[in-house]
Amino acid sequence: MRTIELVRRAKAAGVYPLGREADQLDVMETLIDRNMGFYDAVTSGIPLPSTLENIENLNYLQVMFSHESIFSDRRDFAFARKVLHNTPQYQETLKTSLFEFGIVRRRIRSDPTY
Repeated sequence: MRTIELVRRAKAAGVYPLGREADQLDVMETLIDRNMGFYDAVTSGIPLPSTLENIENLNYLQVMFSHESIFSDRRDFAFARKVLHNTPQYQETLKTSLFEFGIVRRRIRSDPTY
């Protein structure tokens, strides 16, 4: 049973918290309702209706987070070229490791502190 159904049954049965918890429950219910389409798409494979703006944003992020290559089943790379032209900093590999950020130092066996 979905969480939203449990919340609604609890409310219908009069089991409803008072005070701050009630507000949190309302927020949770709103968030669940608002994102149910996304949940269904992920769990059931149901297509998620989306706007062109959202799809372009997701494609933009894919180009941004690509590490080496970009693949296309249509051999159409016009969008990727546009992204890389408009944001040249994405042409470099995105740093993802603590070593690359200099936060953690690599340990070398010849290092006496190893």
